Amino acid sequence: SATHTPLFSSGGELRLILQHTTDVTELQALREESAFGLRESARVLRRARKVQQVNLAMVAESNMLRSLFEQAPSFVAVLHGPDHVFQIANAAYRALVGGRDVLGLAVRDALPEVVEQGFVELLDRVRETGEPFIGEQVPAVLMGQRRILNFIYQPVLDNDGRVASILVQGHDLTSLVEAQEVVERQAEHLRLAQAAGGFGTFEWLVETGEIRASPEFSRLYGFATPEELTHVSQILPRIHPDDLALIASCVARTRRAMSTWRFSIILPLWVTTPLPAPSSQECERRSLSVSLPSPLASSDTWRNSDV
Repeated sequence: SATHTPLFSSGGELRLILQHTTDVTELQALREESAFGLRESARVLRRARKVQQVNLAMVAESNMLRSLFEQAPSFVAVLHGPDHVFQIANAAYRALVGGRDVLGLAVRDALPEVVEQGFVELLDRVRETGEPFIGEQVPAVLMGQRRILNFIYQPVLDNDGRVASILVQGHDLTSLVEAQEVVERQAEHLRLAQAAGGFGTFEWLVETGEIRASPEFSRLYGFATPEELTHVSQILPRIHPDDLALIASCVARTRRAMSTWRFSIILPLWVTTPLPAPSSQECERRSLSVSLPSPLASSDTWRNSDV
């Protein structure tokens, strides 16, 4: 860097030029280095911002997954290591085990009652074989309460292909199974009552005309077994023609009253009873209790049936 200063005489004439030169090589190098540093710092800052954005997105995704696990209607847990230590247990799982705090505990310590029931042995087998276990309507006793469970023990592999954790996912079917058991007991009581009283019931699937009859109902219409009576068209020929119109009218009224799903009537029906001799038949008057699970077909179903 240089400066040039003119020197004049007393008469104002230019006599000399004073030159002052300074070596600014190092200063220029510092300036260039500083500019490079600023540009590099800007690039680093931009990369840092991108990394921060990615990290924030990953944190948000992780929080969303944890929220999904926590709020899932099915019970979910993750068990890590050979001792099956709880890493994750969602709200449904905690409710299943009576609200116990199981995180960080091995299964045998967190849920000691399941050891003798064979569940830890199942977990050990899944870890050893790498094969999932699927249980359907498996009974379990938790906190002294009977539970019926559908669940899966799904092995989770690490980068080396070894089982690192086991995912537990399933549904508590206790209420559903108990309701089914109640229905089955009621159905058995009804069957016993029907057998004792000598009356029968049938279920009529209106869309297809299919009939599912009890043994008593089948015998009442002259069929040896329920398997022989499969369609409504098999019943119509055995009912006296004078009674068909009355039945059709009752069925039509039931169909119009869509809020009524079960309809019982006592009708005097003429039922043809086959006799051993193929050439002879006799008709006897019988009183039948007919249960119609609806929505039911109109009278056209009866009139248009193939008899």
